[in-house]
Amino acid sequence: MTRRTRIHSAAFLVFVFVLIPTTLRADGYSGYAGAFLRMGAGPATLAAGDAGVARSAGVEQASYNPAGLPFAPGNEFWFAWHKLSLDRRLVHVGALYEVKSISVWSGPVRPVLLVEDKSTGAKRLVYPNETRARGIRTVHPNEYLPPLADAALFLAATNEQPPQPLTLSLREGPIDAGSLMPLVREAAAIAREKKLAERVEVLDVLRARYLHVQERPAAVSLNWTHAGTDNIDARDYDGNIIGSLGWFENRFSFAFGVRVHRTISLGISAGVLYALIPGLLDSGSLTSTTFIADVGAQFRPFNGRVMPARLETLALGAAAFGLGAKNTWNTTGYWDQGTTKNDYYPDRYRFGAAWEPLDAIAIFSDVETNLKDLAQLKSGVELTLFPTNSSTEPGLIGQSSSNLPGVLLRAGLDRDRPTFGLGLELQLRDLGITRLDYAYVVDTISPEATQVISWRFQLMR
Repeated sequence: MTRRTRIHSAAFLVFVFVLIPTTLRADGYSGYAGAFLRMGAGPATLAAGDAGVARSAGVEQASYNPAGLPFAPGNEFWFAWHKLSLDRRLVHVGALYEVKSISVWSGPVRPVLLVEDKSTGAKRLVYPNETRARGIRTVHPNEYLPPLADAALFLAATNEQPPQPLTLSLREGPIDAGSLMPLVREAAAIAREKKLAERVEVLDVLRARYLHVQERPAAVSLNWTHAGTDNIDARDYDGNIIGSLGWFENRFSFAFGVRVHRTISLGISAGVLYALIPGLLDSGSLTSTTFIADVGAQFRPFNGRVMPARLETLALGAAAFGLGAKNTWNTTGYWDQGTTKNDYYPDRYRFGAAWEPLDAIAIFSDVETNLKDLAQLKSGVELTLFPTNSSTEPGLIGQSSSNLPGVLLRAGLDRDRPTFGLGLELQLRDLGITRLDYAYVVDTISPEATQVISWRFQLMR
């Protein structure tokens, strides 16, 4: 292969895998590198209009806003595959792990599990991270806080040590308070100090002083995104096939998200971009290795409170993408007219909101902009046909409230492109939860619609 033929073929590859993905998607970023990172990640988000900056969708949240990682349903592994036109491929692989040792608060009020000792039949309450046993059901704070307040008032009035075991009155009858014992003692001390005498007063103090959060304050994830194609005929100027070319791009990243306050979470994703054109040089592949970073924040202004219109589920998000990102091609050591060229990634920023007006309905909306002359609206809705009871975050499902599989329907609008999809979730005995998600993105310009499928496995909390 001659030097001029290599240059000609390389220019064709750049057009196919950089210009075509951006112009056909009409996303306003034509001419910029990194199109594979602007094509969305998981089908759960893509099917809802690709609006993800305020979501808590799981490990793929690292691609939309790493600040949402601590709100993921649990430890999980995730794989996604995009079916694209022009023989291109795009895949994502990721894993998320909850970090329990980091804490910037104390005394959290959170959902607990009601579990049963099969040998004795005794039932008690435990925090989800304290056991891998499958609970009979999840007990929401709104259910166990009133009897907890009653027990705290009794202990505060009698100035006695709490009995062992301390029982709380739930709908199943008297239940061992179990892991709630430290919370009962603290609530009793507050009631005694403030000389409280009514249940409502203790409840107000608890909701104001303690943080209604999940049991994990932080999470980390490892992610790999791969895009490209191969088996492209390389031809000389007479049209004769003289070989085969390919184009490949990768992002390897580490993401971290932490809840610094009951209403605020922050996140960062840092990684390496590795792009290559194999066989383009006499000595091998032409490659580019550079750095990339994304940062984000999420704000839940009413988290932990009981608000009208379920505003406690409202989440706001903001993120900046592709900080310092570029592809750097250096051919000075290979060709007589070689040079060094930088292909920069565009400046991208997103602002959005997520809200769950009903138990089974979640709404998402994003605006993506370059802060100059571009603004794109993305919005969608998610409907859970079989409501679940283990998650209080918008757009998430956990343990099914029945033996039926969980089914989610999604639809949205990504700029002017309609999006559709569904999710199917199954409980695997006491091992965990597996879910399949599918998205169909209509595109009137591309020769084929985009279809995305993903599989995830979530460990039990």
